[in-house]
Order: sequence, then structure tokens, then C-alpha cells
Amino acid sequence: MCGLIGTWLAWKNNFDGAIIAVVLGSGFDVVDGRVARWLAKKFGVVGGKFGAYFDDVADFITFGIAPAMLIWAYCGRSPESAVVALFYLFCVARRLIYFIRQKDATPAGFFFGVPSPAGAAIVGFAALAGWPSEAIVAATIISAELMVKFDRVWPHFNFIVAIRRNKLWWLNLVAVAIGATAFAVIFESWRAAPFGAIIAYLATPLWQQPPERKKKKTAT
Repeated sequence: MCGLIGTWLAWKNNFDGAIIAVVLGSGFDVVDGRVARWLAKKFGVVGGKFGAYFDDVADFITFGIAPAMLIWAYCGRSPESAVVALFYLFCVARRLIYFIRQKDATPAGFFFGVPSPAGAAIVGFAALAGWPSEAIVAATIISAELMVKFDRVWPHFNFIVAIRRNKLWWLNLVAVAIGATAFAVIFESWRAAPFGAIIAYLATPLWQQPPERKKKKTAT
């Protein structure tokens, strides 16, 4: 629902509303897995393969189609911006297909490549800051490339603040706070703060790695 609303709002040039809809979709994406597991444990309600594929379709709409519409509309609905938006959409689709095939191989709490909600946030928060179309195009290309960078891992949004499971949760929060504050000060606007926060998230692989990868690095 959030993705459909976000797509419609972007079509209507209500960019702030579209960004809020995608952010809300990210919030629901964080909790939907927990809710599904709770329902299965409490009432025996299991979505099975249909539920898993429906979740992927919802992700594609919320973090693929809605941001792509935002990119195209924000950049003047030109043929060039349509190409950039389609490239972004292609990378989201490629990422989701890869994730479907590699679910069992994904380290617990981590994703290969930047997760699609973060990819959408890069684009959306650049637009929220009110930057020119050229900056949005650059942010889109970077976002798309990072989403299909499958040789690196990024932590799940849940995991970066998981106090019980993640000993470095405090460092992640400090980095996000510093990034948000720095961008707000540099650009003299609170609207740039979310982009600073997502940049800090992109840096988390520098100190946040799955245990198995740490062991491999130590061994080598």
C-alpha cells in the first residue's frame, strides 16, 4: 500500500509525500517478518511461498517502482531521466531475484549488497534535501550500483540497533547521528540530515561484519 501511495504521490509531484510513504514502507518492511513469525508461533498462521513472494512484490513496488517514479518526475520527466529511472528499477529487480535465490546463504542479520530500502532512501533523501536533478541522477546511479554489489555485506536495519545481538549497536547510532548532524550543518538545512544518516549507514561495513567473515579475514 505504501508503495502504491508513494508512486501516485510522485506522479502528482508531491515528492515529500512520496518520500514519507516509502519511509513508512521501510518501517513496515522491518516489522513484517517479526509479525509473520509471531502469527506462525501464536496461531499457526503460515504464509508459505505465497507470503514470501508477495513480500518480494511489495518490496519491488515500494523500493523499486515508487522511487523510480520519483526519479523520473523530480528530474523533469525527460527521456534521459526515464532511462536513469529504468536503470534503477532494473537493479532493484536484479537484487530481489538474487536475494530470492540466495536467502539461505545470506549471513544472519546481513545482506549481500545494499538492501533495497536503503537504496530507495539514498534517492529519496537526496530529493528531500532539494538538490538539483544532476545530484539525484548521481545518487540514483550510486544507489543502483551498491544494491547489486553482491561481494560486500551490509547489516539489516534491524540488526544495526539490535542491543542484545549486536555489540556495536551504539557505534552505529553514533555514526548515524554524526552523519545527520554534519550534513544538516554543511547544507544549512535539516532536510539534508536524513541523507547524512544514510551515508553513515553505508559506511557500517567498515566496522560491522558478520562473525564468519571476521574469522576468514583473521585466518588470512
